[in-house]
Amino acid sequence: MIRHFGLSCMIQPRPATFAAFLCLLPAVWAQAPAPNTVRPEFEVASIKLNKGAGRGGMMQMPPGGRLNVTNMPLRVLLANAYNIKDSQIAGAPEWLGTERYDIAAKAEGNASQDQLRLMLQSLFADRLKLAVHRETKESQVYELTPVKGGLKLTPSTSGSCQTLDRDHPPAPPTSGTPVPNCGNMGMTRGQINGWGVPMTRIVDVLSTLLGRTVIDKTGATGTYNIHLEFTPDQATAGGPFAPGGPGGDAPPPDSASPNIFTALQEQLGIKVDSGKSQVEILVIDHVERPSEN
Repeated sequence: MIRHFGLSCMIQPRPATFAAFLCLLPAVWAQAPAPNTVRPEFEVASIKLNKGAGRGGMMQMPPGGRLNVTNMPLRVLLANAYNIKDSQIAGAPEWLGTERYDIAAKAEGNASQDQLRLMLQSLFADRLKLAVHRETKESQVYELTPVKGGLKLTPSTSGSCQTLDRDHPPAPPTSGTPVPNCGNMGMTRGQINGWGVPMTRIVDVLSTLLGRTVIDKTGATGTYNIHLEFTPDQATAGGPFAPGGPGGDAPPPDSASPNIFTALQEQLGIKVDSGKSQVEILVIDHVERPSEN
């Protein structure tokens, strides 16, 4: 579930439908600050190991400079905080992706989302003793191009989604289905939905799902509403719905749908080819299990 006020994303297995929602945040995570730049810090923050057996997780950034995280792997937060994909993290210990944590933090004043993300970097440096550096190396990537008949993307129209104003969130709907926020994307095991999203957001989601950097060569410049149905297979085995992944390891849905590559061609008019390119890697030099104080 992605709520439509502030910023809230949930990862929650749903056994009845074999679906799990993945938190897919807007692609505006702050880059690492320049050398000798002092990162902002939370006024107060706690981080604790979640010892429950549940597979669901949630992250919220409500107005007021708050960050609330429940039952999330730290590797997911690390990738988002540094504006990279999971496949771009090197040197991470296994526990960073398997153990789940709760975080409650508050910034002084009404900090922006970008500031909160830099504060999350500071929190990792303080509580996890995290030290990282960036490298660039040639890696396998996926390249997106239009199929011969052209793209089949549906342009976003006025009223199909609402622009989120963090300082003036809309009132909860009294009835009916709430209008989704423009720029939001949701992914379940076998389905991707998006409302008013640019290709950069679609690329981010596919990179997460496929576990490999995706490069856009479609030439699409608008914003789109998308609905994609596919059957998970080996190509998505390393994504968020892999066993032990943040989306849970529920059984696959009905296999009547095509695989992800065929679905992209048939439903969105996007062809996916393998290639090689220079990719930035975040190398973990040192990290410790967080202190809870």
